[in-house]
Amino acid sequence: MEIINKIAGWLGRQPKGTIISLGVAALLAIGAADYATGIYLSLVVFYLIPVLLVSWFAGIGAGIFVSLLCAVTWSSEGFWKTRSFVNPLIPYWNVGVNVILFLVICFGAYFIKRALMRERERSLIDYLTGIGNRRYFYELAAKEMNRAQRYSHPLTVIYMDLDDLKKVNDRSGHQKGDELLVSVATTIKKNTRAMDIVSRFGGDEFVVLLPETRFDGARTVMERVRQDINGIGGKEYPVSASIGAVTTETPAGKIEELIREAEELMYEGKKGRKNTINHKIIKDLSRCVL
Repeated sequence: MEIINKIAGWLGRQPKGTIISLGVAALLAIGAADYATGIYLSLVVFYLIPVLLVSWFAGIGAGIFVSLLCAVTWSSEGFWKTRSFVNPLIPYWNVGVNVILFLVICFGAYFIKRALMRERERSLIDYLTGIGNRRYFYELAAKEMNRAQRYSHPLTVIYMDLDDLKKVNDRSGHQKGDELLVSVATTIKKNTRAMDIVSRFGGDEFVVLLPETRFDGARTVMERVRQDINGIGGKEYPVSASIGAVTTETPAGKIEELIREAEELMYEGKKGRKNTINHKIIKDLSRCVL
């Protein structure tokens, strides 16, 4: 299973042209083997390999193209083996049936993959706010951490917890609290870039990863987010955010370590006057409370 996963991962990273070339090469090999074995041994099941391969990894258009090639190859192989038919229309009928067969397999593979991708996307999205969840964050952040380590690029991890949201829930109900959470998520997305990883870790906690971001750039983002969150609920529903952040100039270790450090900084600020930004630079272990 591990080998299959590695092969599938490798195929998933290849360009469409490479996948089509592999599919056509597999088809030619299967066609040659089918012709060589004669009429007594059917290899029809092997024709499904290039159809499934191309439909899954290269898309529906390429899958249709290879399906047609498979149908023609299989039908022509049968024609050359028998060379005579009771009715001259039989070869064309066989081609049509084979085309339908391979197209059914092609579309089946395509729609199964789309359904699996939709389910996977749903499993990575927070149902309430529409941003990524904890699993989404870890999947993308681990890749970003590896990239930052490889090229020695800076990054910042932000851990944010809303202050006094429980009071809003107790006084006005969880529906109002949910509305505030959605507004907070929208505010964070508005103040971050498309390349930034924004997620809701659960409850009223949000975690953000800012790639290619040093101390000053992260500070600017956090100040904007904090100020905007302060105005979300107005005087009736005063909500603020306690923020802990870690910036590393030369990333090392695992993303979990940076998250834990940022979380501890957030709780330090929350124990004090709340509505603070507690920010640490890993490079020189200096800490700045804003």
